[in-house]
Amino acid sequence: MSDRYIFPGFTPFLSAAEAGVTDPVSLANARRQPALRAVATACAQATDARPEHAPEMFAHALNVLDGLAIAHAAAFAITAAIASKLGLDPPLNRAADQANRIAELEAELAALKAPRPTAQSPTKGKA
Repeated sequence: MSDRYIFPGFTPFLSAAEAGVTDPVSLANARRQPALRAVATACAQATDARPEHAPEMFAHALNVLDGLAIAHAAAFAITAAIASKLGLDPPLNRAADQANRIAELEAELAALKAPRPTAQSPTKGKA
């Protein structure tokens, strides 16, 4: 039996990130993001690669992720500025909400991976 990680693709991660979003246009746009596919492809390649090649492939995924973060920050600033100029409600910072949810999921995953205490039998000779 292998303990090698099998990357399931981006769908389960995207489904978790979409929780609570009800706008069908936003949901469709998220599913069509080329950068998301690029990250998923690089991650899949890294998990399938020989150990000496995996870090380079994973680094590519991180570079795309950094680009997404920069683009998101710029897009958020643009829409916030325009909303302010037009007297409209500012955009929701869904990314901050998602970052909090991701942190919660990571904590849950860490708890699941943590060793569980085993029942210890009483030590002989103790009163």
